Amino acid sequence: MIEAGFHTGLISLFKTMETKEYNAMTKCWSFRLTEYEKLMKQAKSLQPEVLIIPLPKIVLQTFSDAIAGRTTTSQIPKADITALDSCLVKTLMSFQLESVFLGIHRKGRILLADDMGLGKTIQAIALACYYRKDWPLLIVVPSSVRFDWAQVSLN
Repeated sequence: MIEAGFHTGLISLFKTMETKEYNAMTKCWSFRLTEYEKLMKQAKSLQPEVLIIPLPKIVLQTFSDAIAGRTTTSQIPKADITALDSCLVKTLMSFQLESVFLGIHRKGRILLADDMGLGKTIQAIALACYYRKDWPLLIVVPSSVRFDWAQVSLN
């Protein structure tokens, strides 16, 4: 989606794209990812009147992988989790373990956004335990789930 003020040259360029869609309510143009490179290349000719800010490469790669049906989870290296409590590791399902590996691969920076009831708490605790040497740890949760977190943490 492209959001821009009115610019005759830019509008003309948009109209040449095969996958163009214009939403009159939002005044936004949309294009398929397949035309991204072509659009960016042609839009550069409108500089300096038009400021072009490309999508980050990781965003393009993620969308391209999703369109091609490729997942990047196989590229995540298995981390050495022998320091984690074996009981904790045994309670993790395979998809939860993948999330922990991804979190470790990203140096603890991950957004766990699984559906409710799929064990985000235990995944977060496993990841926190991996980084135990960096503690103290502050866990901030909504009041409604604080007892759940306390119980899972103690187990």
